[in-house]
Amino acid sequence: KFKSPHGVAYNKKTNKIYVASASNHVIREISETETGEFIVSTVAGIPETEGYKDGSIDSALFNSPHGVLVREDGALVIIDIGNAKLRLIKDGIVSTIAGKLDSDPLKVDFYYPIDLAFDGDDILIADAGNHKVFRIKPGVSADEIQLNDTLNTPHGITADNSGNIYIADMGTNRILAIDKEGVVSTIIDVPADSTNVNNLKKPAAVLFDNGYLWIADLNNHQLKRIKID
Repeated sequence: KFKSPHGVAYNKKTNKIYVASASNHVIREISETETGEFIVSTVAGIPETEGYKDGSIDSALFNSPHGVLVREDGALVIIDIGNAKLRLIKDGIVSTIAGKLDSDPLKVDFYYPIDLAFDGDDILIADAGNHKVFRIKPGVSADEIQLNDTLNTPHGITADNSGNIYIADMGTNRILAIDKEGVVSTIIDVPADSTNVNNLKKPAAVLFDNGYLWIADLNNHQLKRIKID
């Protein structure tokens, strides 16, 4: 059973799907049997129990996990909104990568970290509550990405193979691109004609894949894509 499933990730090596079930406070796994049936199991967390606790997957606690990524080694990276932390599930153990930790340099005051994405080995975080984006170098540093523009509720984040970052800035109804130097450009802006069919209404998520940028346009109830040159 799912409650408010939010983030989804696919492990192409194992053909398994992982879901951050926010209101259940758990991470679920969907696997397919040889007969074509799908089985849902709990990877980590205790269903219906919110909290913060690292340790074994059977005892660890989450609070509204919203995003999930699969690393090349099969480990899962989780953005845990309620605890304002970045978590890792590896080899049956849940640990904290970054957040309000006692030890630097990975202490960062997330407020409402809503989405995450890989940029090489780095992890990008869209913090909707802080109106900021962060770059996490696991085991090394956690830093705000300095921009020449002002964000308003960045809700989705992704990166292409060239290191360009794309943000769904929900508060301004824009899709933004950030190059390697931190220069921000607007991919989709608010049109002068508010009735324009291309007008975004609370873009909630973005994903770069195979030359296209996919956009979840929340209040328009649409999925859109644009070609990225």
